[in-house]
Amino acid sequence: MSVFYKQIKFTAPFIKQLVIAVVLAVILSFILIYLEPLNTNNFHSKHKSLLLSGYGFIIGIIYLIHSRIETHFYIKQHKKWVLLNEVISLLVFFLISGFFAYLYNDIYINQNSFSLRYLYEYQKQIVLIFIPILGFFVVFLRTWLGKITNPKNLHQITLKGNNKREVLTVQKNDILYIKSSENYIEIYFLKQGVLTYKTFRNTLSQIANQADFLTRCHRSYLVNLSIVKEIKGNSQKAYLIFFKSNETVPVSKSYYKSIKNILSDRHKK
Repeated sequence: MSVFYKQIKFTAPFIKQLVIAVVLAVILSFILIYLEPLNTNNFHSKHKSLLLSGYGFIIGIIYLIHSRIETHFYIKQHKKWVLLNEVISLLVFFLISGFFAYLYNDIYINQNSFSLRYLYEYQKQIVLIFIPILGFFVVFLRTWLGKITNPKNLHQITLKGNNKREVLTVQKNDILYIKSSENYIEIYFLKQGVLTYKTFRNTLSQIANQADFLTRCHRSYLVNLSIVKEIKGNSQKAYLIFFKSNETVPVSKSYYKSIKNILSDRHKK
C-alpha cells in the first residue's frame, strides 16, 4: 500500500489549471461532435454542435473549480500530493462531472424530470465509458504541467531589494538577523556554515513584510528567534546569542519584555 503514499506531481498554478480545463473541454467537444459516439449521430438539432459543445464547457468549468479546491487542500497538506490524493480527487471530479452532464443532458436538452434511476444509468452507461478516455488526458496533462515540491523548498525564502539584481534565496533557519543602516539593510546569514551578509537598498519595514517569521528586537534589527539560544543582560542593556554563531544582536528596552517572554515560552515547551 506504500505506493499510494508516493509523492507525485501537482499542478498548482491557476494558469496551468486553466490550460488543462480548456484542453479537456476541446477534446470532449471534438469527440462528441466529430466522432459521434453513443448514438450521437442520431441526435438532430440545428444547434447540434453548440449543444454538444456544452458538455465540454461543463467539464472544463467543473475541472477548474475542482482544481482550485484541490489546491486549497494541497496547501493545507504542506504542498505534498500523493498518489492516493490523486486517485480520490479524480474519482470525485468524474462523479461530479457526470452528475452535471446528466442534468444538462436530461433536463436541459431532453427536458425530462430528474430521476435517480436515470442518473445511475447515465453514470454507468455514459460516464464510465468516458473515464478512461478523458482520464488518460487528465493524467497526462497533470503530469506534464505539474511538479513535485521539494520539502526543502518550503523552508526557503527569497528576499528582494529595491534594485532588480538584489535578490537572495536562502533557507529561513540560515538567516540570523537583518540590520538597517540608513537607506540600506544588511542581511546576515550562514552560507555553508560561514557567516556572511548581503547589502540591499531597502528599509527594515519593507523587508519585514517579506520575512514575517523575523521579529523586531530593536529599531534597527530584525532577528530570527528560532535560532536564538538565549537573551543576556537586563532591560537597560540586553543582547541575543545564537546557537550557530558567536554573533550578538542588541535588544532595546521597548522590545526586551516581549522578546524575553517569547524565548521563555519556547523553553517551557
